[in-house]
Amino acid sequence: MSESLKLHDGYLMVAGPCQRAAPVIDLDATAEDALCQMERTGRRELLVAGKCGSLAGIVTEADLTQSEMYRADKRKLRTVESFLATRLKSSPSDFRMSVTQGLCPGDEARCVPVLQDGRIVSVLTDDDLFISWKEISSLLNAASKDQLTDLASRAQFMRRLGEEWERTRRRRSAFALLLIDLDNFKQVNDLCGHLVGDATLSKVGTCLQNQLRSYDLVGRIGGDEFAAICCNCSSEDVLAPIARVRQAVRDLPVPELLKREAFTLSVGAAVVCGGYEQLSIETIYEAADEAMYATKRAGRDGAFRMVLGHDGQQLTRELSRLELDTAEV
Repeated sequence: MSESLKLHDGYLMVAGPCQRAAPVIDLDATAEDALCQMERTGRRELLVAGKCGSLAGIVTEADLTQSEMYRADKRKLRTVESFLATRLKSSPSDFRMSVTQGLCPGDEARCVPVLQDGRIVSVLTDDDLFISWKEISSLLNAASKDQLTDLASRAQFMRRLGEEWERTRRRRSAFALLLIDLDNFKQVNDLCGHLVGDATLSKVGTCLQNQLRSYDLVGRIGGDEFAAICCNCSSEDVLAPIARVRQAVRDLPVPELLKREAFTLSVGAAVVCGGYEQLSIETIYEAADEAMYATKRAGRDGAFRMVLGHDGQQLTRELSRLELDTAEV
């Protein structure tokens, strides 16, 4: 059986971002068995498990009670498999009609299958949608990655930022958020073309990933803006990773048309060392953003740090420029 579908005590567990359970019945069960299970579980539809435990289809109460094929005298003879075999000969449009036919005015179909190339890939009920994990796993993986740099996408980064912050609050540990901007990137696109610009962003993303710890998360927020989450990173510890990424980016080859010595970064760091209950993700992000723009106002190619804490009465904010040339990396 696939890892995404598991049978347990008469239920099919559909694994994914959250786990849901739906009543399941075997292909060789009779219509009478299916109706009894519906009555026992209080559901009007059952998922059907194939011989290897895979999702084979769906059967509804309306299917079993309204179809001529399942008259009372035949319910103990006909199997769920024979019903599915007959029904799947219909087109998807006929399939939907077979589910909804015979309903009273004002009633709604409780369960509608969604087919792709003759296969059931999802099940739509009146209040939920069950989708084959195999059908959407590749889409979710693609959505979580930035296609150009292979870093976390903005949506994925913000989701993980929330998760890591909640973990930090529970543990009362140090936490740092870095916002990183590639200086004067517009010149790369204007003078060298967008292909060179894309290649440059990809190389910068690789530098960031390689110079931070394996468990730090790096994402591309948009354009030439990147971000990183550094857990268990104090206000002093944050100097080392910033110094490493700046040096790695400075070592990248620069196209001759740019007529500059090196690529540089403007970095803003928000470091939390207290005030866990009062702070929020929005406050921390705004602090990192303020620190980054302080770097830009100071001439770019550097970093400012905003340390967020609590003095026992109120939140404290301390903005300072980082002396990175002497940082131990």
